[in-house]
Amino acid sequence: MSKCPKCENETFSVDTETNKTIAFVRCAECESIVGTLENIDFRKWYDKIISNHGFFENRINEIESKMNANDKEVNGKLTYIIDMIETIINKRS
Repeated sequence: MSKCPKCENETFSVDTETNKTIAFVRCAECESIVGTLENIDFRKWYDKIISNHGFFENRINEIESKMNANDKEVNGKLTYIIDMIETIINKRS
């Protein structure tokens, strides 16, 4: 269990200030600062993830479409090559 180095209290609070990049961990009893944390705006962070999700989903769909188109093109070329080989083999027979 963590203890305040000044009063040995075991309860703490986190104080965040608007537009600050850090948050202060304070002793709940004597209010001494005992540490700092990165001040993360979780709502903003969550919103950014959600907005990026749509972008990445669209990009993945675009890449899958291109891959499917390439698969059809490759399959068409393979069919053509196989037909040519069969034609050559049939002419030799």
